[in-house]
Amino acid sequence: MNEKSSKGKEDQKECIKGTITARKCDCCGHHEIGITTQSGEYISLKPGMKVQIELTKNNISKEQALEIFKAHVAMDEQKIHRITDSPPNVNVYGMPSEECWHILCSYNQHAPTMLASSRLICISKITGRILFDGSSNNEG
Repeated sequence: MNEKSSKGKEDQKECIKGTITARKCDCCGHHEIGITTQSGEYISLKPGMKVQIELTKNNISKEQALEIFKAHVAMDEQKIHRITDSPPNVNVYGMPSEECWHILCSYNQHAPTMLASSRLICISKITGRILFDGSSNNEG
């Protein structure tokens, strides 16, 4: 194959955008991995296919994280102390390593004089999932 025909094949590459998904094969029922395009078409990945993966970061804005927080907890029982994209100075076992929005809030707003830890909720910046909800161990 000469250089011209090789370049011609490279120019014919098609860029497909979508989300990696897993499903059962329609024919035999085995599990397969593929890409679901924005139009909903499923393209099965085969051994030897070349792929390019683009990791998107910060899909979830601070405002969206706050809405997720409000849907997760009873707002009348919570007082938000701080929402930040860097981990607060707390001693938490199992702190998520994924990029998160960190929300420090009160456990019980109705007992303001009670000495207690703050509640820490970590929301993934990529998926919007709550990755941690528990004590920040910052009492005293």
